[in-house]
Amino acid sequence: MAEFTPIVILGIQNKFYSLLTRITEDKSLATTLALDEAESAYEYYVSVFGRKQHKKDAITALNKQAKHVQHAVSAYAKNYNGSEFSQWILELPDSLISANVQTVFSEAVLDHSFANQYRLQLLIVCWATQLLRAWTDKMKEER
Repeated sequence: MAEFTPIVILGIQNKFYSLLTRITEDKSLATTLALDEAESAYEYYVSVFGRKQHKKDAITALNKQAKHVQHAVSAYAKNYNGSEFSQWILELPDSLISANVQTVFSEAVLDHSFANQYRLQLLIVCWATQLLRAWTDKMKEER
């Protein structure tokens, strides 16, 4: 019987465990790794769709999210200001995620009592950026 941990359920176990290992050794890397994840997800989007605006509604929404991810993650990771990141999470398409996970994570980034929980912050960023990549792949297949 397979073991189902929260990381496995979120589908980011391979990516997150490598990041977790790095921050376990040096927790000061948490912010840098979060910012790197956001930049990497944005660059993945750019590698598929470029930097130009798109006329198709679904790609326009993806374009908006991709362009905003770095700023939202930066405010969250550097200043513990999760308002933009919370809104960013809530604007992800329902077809990609569980509404329950979306709600929990969008509220968790607003809760200042989690400000020193760098593992949780990195988990949420990793999850969100993986969704941006998945959304990019989905739109690539549909065009």
